[in-house]
Amino acid sequence: MPEEQWCSLAFTYDCQYLRAYITGVMDERPLDPVKDKRNDPYFTQGGLGGKDRGMNPYYHGRGIFGYDPALHSKTKPGGGADFTVGARYACVTAYAGNQQE
Repeated sequence: MPEEQWCSLAFTYDCQYLRAYITGVMDERPLDPVKDKRNDPYFTQGGLGGKDRGMNPYYHGRGIFGYDPALHSKTKPGGGADFTVGARYACVTAYAGNQQE
């Protein structure tokens, strides 16, 4: 990240790779298992064809969230949601049992 100057950040996801852009430029960076402290098989062998996942772009081929009504009706009663950065979906009914009267 540049210091002492304005920049914009953008992220894309194409159902396989997450990419980060700083002021419109993707700073491609391969995985360095030692420097990045990511030396377990999830990172070093979890990419396409058993390769590493990379850092930018980062392989995340299983999808971000797929809504299945049969599996998610209790935890996501309002249905699927748009992908939102910096937020989390909290179901009010999940906390009903924790309230004191």
